[in-house]
Amino acid sequence: MLREVCGAQKSITLETFAFVRAPVTRRFSRSLAERARAGVEVKVILDAVGSRRPWHSNNRTHRKILVVDGKVAFTGGAGFAQAWEGDARTRKEWRDTQYEIRGPAVVGFPS
Repeated sequence: MLREVCGAQKSITLETFAFVRAPVTRRFSRSLAERARAGVEVKVILDAVGSRRPWHSNNRTHRKILVVDGKVAFTGGAGFAQAWEGDARTRKEWRDTQYEIRGPAVVGFPS
């Protein structure tokens, strides 16, 4: 996902439920800002509750979508928090599945 963001030429749309302070979140934030400075249209939608307290929230959309240049989309269960950096080796690490979609199916994602 980060590789695609860094290579974006036209647009980036990110919608996510959990975007909390963590090294991965800082890397994505810096990359999004750099692409915006380079003239790429960057749209970010964050769930205000989920991004502050993802473990205490329920009945939210939990939507996690990244679309880059209208050509590649990512969706699945992973969010931006330290817990998703692991592989469920301990109770502090979560594991979710993330999908990369290319081709005509990307049209169905917001961009």
